[in-house]
Amino acid sequence: MGGCRCTFRDCTNSTANSPGTHFFHFPFRDWERCEKWAKYSGNMHFLTLEVSKLRNKVVCEKHFHDEYFMNYKKERLIQNAVPTFIRLGNNHVLDFSESDNPQPKYLEPSNLQHLIPPQTEKSYIEQVSKLNTVQDSPPPAKKPNLQQPRILNVAAPQNLISMKTPANLTMIPTQPEFSIESVSEADVTEIDFGPAMSLAEESVEDSELETEKISLKPDHEKELEFLQEIDSLKVELDEKTKEMHQMEKAMIKMREQIAAYEAKATKQVTQVETITTSKKLESSGGVSTPLNKSQLFNGIKKYLSPSMATMVRMEMFGGPEREWKQDEKNIAVELLSLGEHVFEYVRDEWRCRLPPKRDVEEWLGNRGQFQEDEDL
Repeated sequence: MGGCRCTFRDCTNSTANSPGTHFFHFPFRDWERCEKWAKYSGNMHFLTLEVSKLRNKVVCEKHFHDEYFMNYKKERLIQNAVPTFIRLGNNHVLDFSESDNPQPKYLEPSNLQHLIPPQTEKSYIEQVSKLNTVQDSPPPAKKPNLQQPRILNVAAPQNLISMKTPANLTMIPTQPEFSIESVSEADVTEIDFGPAMSLAEESVEDSELETEKISLKPDHEKELEFLQEIDSLKVELDEKTKEMHQMEKAMIKMREQIAAYEAKATKQVTQVETITTSKKLESSGGVSTPLNKSQLFNGIKKYLSPSMATMVRMEMFGGPEREWKQDEKNIAVELLSLGEHVFEYVRDEWRCRLPPKRDVEEWLGNRGQFQEDEDL
């Protein structure tokens, strides 16, 4: 995760100044939890970012409770993990899940079993070697209390040989060449070989050391089994994640198919409506033809006043090549008689098609003749 920087409020941890620290992306797929991340970290504006930019925002491991981690390495979070506090040192924190302006409070150290680092193979071997060293050093041998036996005819020479006993060496006399008087058991001094404990105690110590070795192995094996179980859960989680991605792709594909079917259905409905309309026209006597200007004017003039009908006729048919009708001349003369500004306003602002102003002035001078023509 190169170049990451924690975005939790004033935290300055990054991959550059905090090597070994783990950083976690905002859960943009779980929007409700993502809103909590943004609220407690003081970054509500992150919710308006695009997903491609939001997925690059991270929070470091220092802002999560210990129970939110899945292992002692603190490299994976549980499903509902939310960062809430800033660590102040000496197990004191500022928890923003309680208030926007929290007061320092003491955080109890966690003693969860899965957060305790397992015993490494190296430390296990060192302990076993230490126990073997203790086993190899024999206990201090006690000096045996030896007493020489009382022998008759002491003037005669004696040949001695060495015999090895469990504790140490003892001098035992050999058969003399001369005869020894028979003595009773009471007359013979017993030889004290010391406490008979060397072999027994060594066997006991060996059994105790072996028991300590055996007692160490089950704990180590339990840790290994626990780690193996965590690895299997990780594999299962990865498989479930892959299945979820496949389901998302399948849903996207289904949406595309539904959209294609809707477009196809709309096209078919349009074709059916077109066919139905054409059949109705055929049943009514054939396809209708568009009206020309004359037919259109004759159709609408009955709904207009005479003056308005004259204005519409001038607009539709007026032109330099057409001779102006008498009622059209009268309207133009009336507008000019009201003032040149009125005539120009109707012509320029209203965009009405009126006769040329020069012709209208000529008609205005011959207005009496127009009156006589109308009277006739």
